[in-house]
This record gives sequence, C-alpha cells and structure tokens, in this order.
Amino acid sequence: MNAQRPIVPVYPPRYTVRAVTAWAIALLNAYKPALPASPIMAAKREPEADVAFRTLLQTCVADSIHRRQLGAWCTAKANPADRDLSFAQACKRHGWSEKTAERNVDRSLTALVLALNNDGAGAQSLNREHN
Repeated sequence: MNAQRPIVPVYPPRYTVRAVTAWAIALLNAYKPALPASPIMAAKREPEADVAFRTLLQTCVADSIHRRQLGAWCTAKANPADRDLSFAQACKRHGWSEKTAERNVDRSLTALVLALNNDGAGAQSLNREHN
C-alpha cells in the first residue's frame, strides 16, 4: 500500500491587528532618528517592506487627513512620556475632533489589516520580502 499524504494548501501569513499597529507606529513616528540628507541614501536605508507598507497605506487610506491622523496617533503612541506629542494635543493643534480622529485611526488600521490579509496585491508585495 502506498499511502499518500493529503495535499494541504499553503496560505500566506496572516497579519494581526497588533502586528500591523506596531509596524505603523514604527514607521509613522514623526520623531525618529533622522535619515541621511540624500533621498537616494534614505531610500537605500529603508527596507523594501517598509516602502511597500507606505505605498499600501496611501492605497488603502485615500484621505490625506486620515493618514495625518494616523501619523499623529502613531507619534503619540511611540512617545507616551512627551505631553506635547499627545494625540489630544495634535487634535487641538489641527482642529480635529478627538473622537472622530480616533474613529478614523481605527478605520485606517482596519483597512490596512484587511488589505494585508487579503490575497490581493497588497499582501503579495509585502510577502515577497519574507519568502
């Protein structure tokens, strides 16, 4: 008897909300060490997956205000001790309603997670680096 193993489909890795949130915080923190002055040098320092994530962000979150709110939220989360960088202060500074901005951040993160976990082009471009 020649027993064959069942063929198990291979699924792409699934991205959790926590992983996508941590990735967004790391990338969108406005107060991180400065990149080199030359754009070519900066592009060489940034991993391809990070560039792909930024491209995916622009694709999934079409509204520039929502992207700015997500960036402000990420900066606040990355620098919790600095009161000047708090999300509430950013909302006051830009004239955003804090509750609405929080909903927009949630929507933006949800759109990113759904796009990454979809078998579409967004996840494909990010998975190339991991394989």
